[in-house]
Amino acid sequence: METFGKRLREVRKEKKYTQKEIANVISLQRPNYSKVENDHQKLNTEQLKELCEFLDISSDYLLDIKRKEKTILVEDEKVEIYKALKKVQDIVMK
Repeated sequence: METFGKRLREVRKEKKYTQKEIANVISLQRPNYSKVENDHQKLNTEQLKELCEFLDISSDYLLDIKRKEKTILVEDEKVEIYKALKKVQDIVMK
C-alpha cells in the first residue's frame, strides 16, 4: 500500500525538488519535512494546501481519495422507480 509520504516523495523527485526546497515552501525545517515523507509527521491543512499549489497536484492524489463513479439513471429507469414509489405511497396512504 502506498502511503501519503511515498506519494509525496515520488512527486517531489519527479519535479526535481529537494526536501529543503519543499520544506521552505510549507514553513517546515528539513528534518521535519523528512518525517512527513516517512509518514512520522502530518501536515496541517494550510501546509497541505501550499504544498499542492506549489507542486501543482491534487490533494486527492496525495491523500489517496478515490472518487466513486456516480450512477446515472436513464429516463426509463427513473419512470420505473417513480411508478414503484407511487404504488408504495398509494398503499401507505390507504
